[in-house]
Parts: sequence; C-alpha cells; structure tokens
Amino acid sequence: MIGFMPSIYSDELVYSWFCRYFVHAGYTANKMALEDLLYNRHCNPSKEFIGHLNPEMEQVVKGMYSIEELILKHTMFPQYARFIGSEQKKNAILHLEHDFCDAQFALCRDF
Repeated sequence: MIGFMPSIYSDELVYSWFCRYFVHAGYTANKMALEDLLYNRHCNPSKEFIGHLNPEMEQVVKGMYSIEELILKHTMFPQYARFIGSEQKKNAILHLEHDFCDAQFALCRDF
C-alpha cells in the first residue's frame, strides 16, 4: 500500500525518486518495496526510465505528475531521443506513457 510519496526534485531521475520513497516509507526489504511499486516481481526497476508500474502506483504518480512530464524531465529519454526524428519521438513518448514498455524498444521502432 502506498502511504507517503515525496515530491520529485527538479533535477532528479524517477529511479532516485522511487529510492527516496523506499527509504521514507520504511521498507525493510527492497523486495517488499518493489512489489508495491512495480507490476510484478519479475519487473526490474529502470535506472534510466520509469519502468512498468502497478496500477495503484500508476494512479499515485499520475495524481502528482503527468507521465509525459516525468518522461521528458525526469528520465534519460531526452538524451536518447536526440538521435531520432521528431515524429518518432512523439510516438515513443505516447508508447512509453500508455504502455510502460521497454524504452529502448520504443526508441528504436517506427510505429
């Protein structure tokens, strides 16, 4: 259950934000925190992108920030997206925002 979710810092990656959540929420094991955060226990947290959030955490995050804002300001997407065309960037953002897919997959595909 998601109790307290801190605000994200202006220059912070989502991964670091989630790490601060783990600490502030008082989890004693990463496994417990990951189960509350990610879609299933086989998902790995993404250090560069958002990762596949479970429905409860997705609603908490969307209540605080738009997923597009997080992608553009708090992930490594802008660094990687420099090398693709503008139409492909838009499609990749939409795909990441709604499907929580692997970012490398979204960046290298023409949709």
